[in-house]
Amino acid sequence: MKHILKILAANILIASFVSLVGCNDNSDDSQPYLRISAMTQTSPVNGVNPVISATEYGFNVIPVFDNPQVAVVTYDLRSNRDWKVVFENGNDDDWLMAYPVEGSFDGKLRFCIKDNDGLTQRSTVAVIYFKDGPATNVQFAVQQEANAPYMKVNINNKPNVTRISSAKDGNIVNINVFSNIDYFYTKSVGSSWFNMAEARKGDITLTIDPLPENFNQELREGLLTFKGMGAYSHIETAVKVVQSVVSIDGGTQITIEELLSKYEGATVEENCFIRGIVVSDKENGNIPENQMVVQDKSGKGLLFTFENASDNTFKLGTELTVWMYDKEIRKASIAQFVADNNVYDPTPNVGCNGVIKTISNLNNPAEHLNCLVKITNAEWMFPHGTYYPGDENNIYTTADAAPWRDKARMVRSTGGGSIRAYVLGGDNIAGGATFKHARLLPQGNGELTGIIMNRKDDFEGLNDLKVLRMRSIEDDRIPVTGTRGYTDIVEFVWPWFDMSGVIPIVPFKGTGTMRSSMDENWHFPQTAGQVYSGWCYWRMNASEQALTGNTYIAVNTAAMEGSNAANSIFSPNYPFSEGSIRGEGWIVTFSATDVSANEEIVIGIAPSSSATGPRDFVIDWGESLSGGFTRFAQFECTNWSAQLYAPEYMFTLPSECNGKENIVLRIRVNGTRRANLAATNTAFAAGGTNRICGIVVSKRPK
Repeated sequence: MKHILKILAANILIASFVSLVGCNDNSDDSQPYLRISAMTQTSPVNGVNPVISATEYGFNVIPVFDNPQVAVVTYDLRSNRDWKVVFENGNDDDWLMAYPVEGSFDGKLRFCIKDNDGLTQRSTVAVIYFKDGPATNVQFAVQQEANAPYMKVNINNKPNVTRISSAKDGNIVNINVFSNIDYFYTKSVGSSWFNMAEARKGDITLTIDPLPENFNQELREGLLTFKGMGAYSHIETAVKVVQSVVSIDGGTQITIEELLSKYEGATVEENCFIRGIVVSDKENGNIPENQMVVQDKSGKGLLFTFENASDNTFKLGTELTVWMYDKEIRKASIAQFVADNNVYDPTPNVGCNGVIKTISNLNNPAEHLNCLVKITNAEWMFPHGTYYPGDENNIYTTADAAPWRDKARMVRSTGGGSIRAYVLGGDNIAGGATFKHARLLPQGNGELTGIIMNRKDDFEGLNDLKVLRMRSIEDDRIPVTGTRGYTDIVEFVWPWFDMSGVIPIVPFKGTGTMRSSMDENWHFPQTAGQVYSGWCYWRMNASEQALTGNTYIAVNTAAMEGSNAANSIFSPNYPFSEGSIRGEGWIVTFSATDVSANEEIVIGIAPSSSATGPRDFVIDWGESLSGGFTRFAQFECTNWSAQLYAPEYMFTLPSECNGKENIVLRIRVNGTRRANLAATNTAFAAGGTNRICGIVVSKRPK
């Protein structure tokens, strides 16, 4: 057996886990038994799956998961005796943890892992013994892969710093080196003016001496190099140390536009400063306490993230001077900002009217990054719900289900384009912005003001996800009543819960029909207080708490046909018949006779799917159900608990639709991938469902 276990530990998990040992409920309880009845792996956490492979005989895990509280693999055990877990091959530093270590009868055995910081693979064998007896036949060979060699140097708790700066009076800097290899550090020749003292391995204090009184140069520079040893000499980090006599007194004022044109993505090398106005308002909780946005008359803005939130004492409408020398600018933002010796002459209550930008379209939000803008002729695509888009996080877990998870909001403009409005919130109804649940969104068109920023988890713009962040409820000047800027042809929004079991779909405004190829009616699994137990991101009435933690309004189809369907159903020319074909999607019918050549038709859709539901959709248009459809759009529909893509979409219909008596839009499945983002290569299941939270078809001027 030991020989077999060694083979398993060395060659672990080559085959996929196809089946588990069966259970025999008729076992003779007089004979001790213990066996596995099921195995589950954890879902990816923050996009990382810790399990490389797993079987009933053991599992193989990655070196770094950074979450030792999550059970990576769980086995369901069936037994008629008390039992215990023993690590027979050793378990140095307790890197593999079993919960529970002892158990009785049937139960679940969970394994958690600690990160492997070493450069060698490690393995062990977990054997289950009867508590007062011999080993059982259940044992797991577990292996954790070796870590890659690394060396990370943090300067004042900030990673990836390549430059340390000091004023003429000197400076003290904390350096932390995190590495799993041997390394050394050196100074460049002539750098006796700064010195390092290492309190313990990797914890270094860098002291920069004051400049001599007779120093007659603008600055002095040195180089601090951290270098791996032996086979790892190619791993190296160099940090430039710069000390300067420069001060704001000799600086030149430039605009933010000039600053960004010269130094975006770089460090400011000239002695300069900007004079601008604070256009953000942290008082209402819609921007973090440690952030402010400054804008000037050039029409550009800068986001400052303070090193200490308590230093951010600058209120909305304050005009101030910011010294920009030696600041690193990335995506029109400055991180680890310190107010002392950098902010001068704050003048409160100046107001923002002199710097706010008025824009007529949202086609290029990146041009206005970190700018306060006033959008003319703006409209909420779906006027129901609250301001707070509670589904902005990439991944939710079951524990996050709560009645304050509301639908994300999309804003559009007559001049073209759309953007999501974002209101900073917490995980409870009292947290975050003070106005996020203030009222239902107004109908109509008008002016909408806000700061265009990168999304809350993407401040460096790595994913280029832009949001419009309002500062207060007063930034919304879209009228509650009055003439609409867009004429609704069809807008389907569902009323509050009708508990009769079948909810008819009636346009909220305009005329038209909406059907599904799944079923002629709309069925909802429900209890006395629940329509559908899934997250669909839509609360019809923000003033009323949902009846259950997962209660949302959405039309739910019957089960999609799934991956076993013939490939022909995904063909754009496949005939549509509600009585015979299951697996397509949704049908919207309306008239476009009042749409002129100077106008365009737009469809807005807010979709979601079950974890096993379909992911890929296309939209076709035609003049009848009998055929002749033309494709004009496509989108991905994500799982409600793994929202990653925009939950609202907007597409412009071809101009050939204008003036037609009858337009049929067919929103249909166009692939076998399931919506669950943790299993993107898995086909959707026959029981997978799709749901629509809202559809609006409207016209607007070109």
